[in-house]
Amino acid sequence: MISICIPSYNYFHYLPFAVESCLGCENDIEIIVLDNCSSDATPTLRERYESDPRVRWIRNDRVLPIHENWNKAVSLCTRPFVKMLHADDLLKPGAVDQLEEMLHLRPKVAFHGHLADIIDYRGRFSRCQPTFGSGFDGVEVSGNDALRGKLYQRIRFHEPSSNMFLKSAWEEVGGYTGKYRFMMDIHFNVRMASRFPSAVWNRRLVQVRRHRGSDGAHHPMDLPLQNLRDLADEILAMLGPAATDEDRAAARGWIQYRLLELCGQRIAFQPGRTISSFVRNAAVLRGPFPAQRHCLRLLRNKIVNGDPQETVVPRPEARIQREFKLDLTQSKTRWDRRTLFMRVFWAAIVKPIFLALPRPFSKLRIELLRMMGARIGAGCLVEPGVKILMPWNIELGDHVAIGRGAEFLNFAPVRIDSMTVVSQYCYLCTGTHDYTHPHFPLEFSPIVIGSECWIAAGAFLGPGVSIGRGTVIGARAVVTKSMPAWMVCAGNPCKPLKRREIKNLEKSHEGTDLNPCPDPERSGELASLP
Repeated sequence: MISICIPSYNYFHYLPFAVESCLGCENDIEIIVLDNCSSDATPTLRERYESDPRVRWIRNDRVLPIHENWNKAVSLCTRPFVKMLHADDLLKPGAVDQLEEMLHLRPKVAFHGHLADIIDYRGRFSRCQPTFGSGFDGVEVSGNDALRGKLYQRIRFHEPSSNMFLKSAWEEVGGYTGKYRFMMDIHFNVRMASRFPSAVWNRRLVQVRRHRGSDGAHHPMDLPLQNLRDLADEILAMLGPAATDEDRAAARGWIQYRLLELCGQRIAFQPGRTISSFVRNAAVLRGPFPAQRHCLRLLRNKIVNGDPQETVVPRPEARIQREFKLDLTQSKTRWDRRTLFMRVFWAAIVKPIFLALPRPFSKLRIELLRMMGARIGAGCLVEPGVKILMPWNIELGDHVAIGRGAEFLNFAPVRIDSMTVVSQYCYLCTGTHDYTHPHFPLEFSPIVIGSECWIAAGAFLGPGVSIGRGTVIGARAVVTKSMPAWMVCAGNPCKPLKRREIKNLEKSHEGTDLNPCPDPERSGELASLP
């Protein structure tokens, strides 16, 4: 179903990673690598992939213009759908499975656009492209909606590596053209989306590499700016009589934003040329107020989200109508008014004070919990950072210690008997969900911890668990079933390992000041020590 074409020119250092990212899947795919007569060591990579039947490696006899090279790469594909991948970009694991799912969910769509993660020249993660909006997973966007989506930067198809298209549709629009040297991918996207059924997906399937060699930053910025002016005029012409004054203002604001963006990209390493180009094009910024408003909107999105893309909500009829076995809209837990009031009062007023108190104020923390209905015995210790959902569902015996960062998700009561230690970052969870029910309802059961227990650091205790008297739960253990008394238990899942034996205090301190040695000679020796 899918051919992946990788046009390349002098990308010896990046190309192997792009090819390997495609070969990592087990799907039936075709990979076309077209070397545009590279002058670096790219030809030496061919031998590495000759044995793989999925890879076809072709080399041009001469260097072709970039749009001709891309068109040749697509023309060599034999599958119905073509996935473009730049030689310096990467396909994420599992991407081909999702691409095939997209074709299955939208079989009549000819042009698919998805999202990408942005990486730097070393392959380090930089940022995620922002989503198109809530519910944009397979939303159809075609005709004037696609044209306006590009003008307003709301629904836009991204780089070639973030698109997949039907080869017959590519042939019908005439493929990539050299009309706009710096905008040929955008020109292609606009023509495809306006003429054929198209869809956008909130799925990040590729990693797009950003470096100086990938964005034409070494060229004067007058050229891409003029290309954008001409392309915006063509989009307005494609809208025809449907174009409104707001559409024209959005096009002008897009050009203003692009001028400022190009200046920001070049000012650090081309200050003189950037300033002179800005002076020559500064008249663009003197546009009407609606255009400036659109420019400011794009700048705000760029500063806040790292991308001018604006999230929108799709029309219900444009979404994919899927059949789900679960209906989470019905998964609601209804609390009585008293509980709701107590939770709001605790979360908004008392809990901030409780969490802000420093370590020496354990007694004040305990008094706050008692004020909220907790039943706490004498001599207890509650360290800072303890998170409690419902204090009135807490019952502590005498001399119980709760370590720093322990968390109680206590929809149901949690009872901890005397002389027990719950160490730092333990998680006591009384709630779960019935995953077999279509409404996924919340269920909860109490947790009981006996006296003289130790729940070591980071342990998880699930709903309905009962810990027997004197039991030790090891660090990071996951306890989903009740544990017997006087046992040492650990693991995931937690299991009893051995009996817990308590030492005889007199024997363990024999010969010390706590338990003087009965031998008088030995006692004399000890007394003579300095």
